[in-house]
Amino acid sequence: MSLRDVERLREIAEVEFADIVVEAFSPGINELRIILTDGSFVDVWFSLKLQGRYSFHWERRAIDGTIYRHDNAPHRRWEGAAVKPMCQKAISALSPRQLCRNSSHLCGPY
Repeated sequence: MSLRDVERLREIAEVEFADIVVEAFSPGINELRIILTDGSFVDVWFSLKLQGRYSFHWERRAIDGTIYRHDNAPHRRWEGAAVKPMCQKAISALSPRQLCRNSSHLCGPY
């Protein structure tokens, strides 16, 4: 992931999701912050060392006290589990637009 890739994602967020995105900017070379119309924000982080490694952080504490997170790092605690934790399943099943509008269907706060 490069600054060029993050800039492209910023453009996608602001253009394709203009109805729910107020602003998107890159606070660092491998980071993107997306400010949503409801006052919440999403931070997207990409590893510079491990290709394909990323994380999402959806901050809603000012709205309803919740935070939603997802990353694709291997978690030893869940290696033997038959299914992924509910949060991962819920988040990966919804589009960004659905995430913003259907937050009550996601897992609880961390």
